[in-house]
Amino acid sequence: MKTIRMTVKDGHWVSVDPADLPEGTEKEYAEREERPRSEAVAEDDWPETPEEIEQWIAETEAIPPLVLTPEEEADLLAWRAKAKAFNLEAVRRQMIEGFGQ
Repeated sequence: MKTIRMTVKDGHWVSVDPADLPEGTEKEYAEREERPRSEAVAEDDWPETPEEIEQWIAETEAIPPLVLTPEEEADLLAWRAKAKAFNLEAVRRQMIEGFGQ
């Protein structure tokens, strides 16, 4: 995706830098909804009572499964194999060479 820096002048969008676009090109601007930076829950806020844990389990089980096409699944499996090979080799090197000591 190409980024074009713009400012508003007299109610109109004006490019800060020259835009490398054909004359008359139209673009659409839509504001994004602000979201919290992190959805993480602090450890102090983790569920502790049986009721809280049951609620957490129910919310987790309500998350719909991720549906992948066969191509996406193949890509994912290939990436996992590549990551596994990388990590195994890194551990082998650390066992042979040490941890930089």
